[in-house]
Amino acid sequence: MGIMSFLRNRMGTILVVVIGLALFAFIIGEVVHYGSSFMNGDRTTIGEVNGEKINYEDYAAKLDQNMQNFKQQSGQQSMNPQMVNYVQQSTWNQQISQIILLKQINKLGIAVGDDESKALIQGNNLPGGFVNPRGLAFDDKGRLYIANDGVGNLIKVIDPIGAATVQIIAGDFGSIKGLAINGTNLYVTMYNSDRVAVCTLKPNGDFGEITGVFELTKPVDIAVKGDLLAISSPESGLITIVEAGKIGGGNTEYAGCKKEISVGTRLFGLAFNPLDNGLFAAHLGENRVLQYKP
Repeated sequence: MGIMSFLRNRMGTILVVVIGLALFAFIIGEVVHYGSSFMNGDRTTIGEVNGEKINYEDYAAKLDQNMQNFKQQSGQQSMNPQMVNYVQQSTWNQQISQIILLKQINKLGIAVGDDESKALIQGNNLPGGFVNPRGLAFDDKGRLYIANDGVGNLIKVIDPIGAATVQIIAGDFGSIKGLAINGTNLYVTMYNSDRVAVCTLKPNGDFGEITGVFELTKPVDIAVKGDLLAISSPESGLITIVEAGKIGGGNTEYAGCKKEISVGTRLFGLAFNPLDNGLFAAHLGENRVLQYKP
């Protein structure tokens, strides 16, 4: 009876001690587990989903990209703690959803067929998500590059297998209007900063380094053929012809072979004739397309 009375009187204290010891053992076990992983060199893993680890550098890169996209789409230069927390949580959920989805796709054997791939690039309904899209250009791998002028300095890349990614290029230069691709070089007109830049393209379609920049008043559309580069400046009514291969580094006025065609009206679209050096230009003010011989 003495023992039963003791237990009744001390049951609350005993339960607290037992639960406390259990929690302590659990915490120590987790610390030992993660501490062991850290000491064994697994210092870049921040999570694990269905046996697949989430790398810190991958998450940080995606988070930085989402932060930049959020700022440009919201028109804000800074983010308060609530905004930062929202983007962090959204990025984390994206990482988890992507792993789970890919595992299910692989498990079920789902793949994009040739017809679907062709329809993505050549069909009537391309993926959306564009805000005031401007320049278009294809590379030799069939990837479509679209200047998304409505959200600052973004270029969206759509590849033949259906993966769409948003990249940021030359963020210091301003609104991107026109694109042209020649081999591994991507030419970009930057309207707000009065510049034209050339950037290398990596084999996987990502942007490399900017290899050349030159100044030009309010450039909009751009076309390239071989070593000839044509840029339209609607505000000044000029088409500028330069030798693309001679564009060097630095933010200087281009001093190579340069020719200006005065057209005296607003013009936007440009395209070289693939059969000769003839250049076609769309004149918005005169409702016509004219051909020029550089």
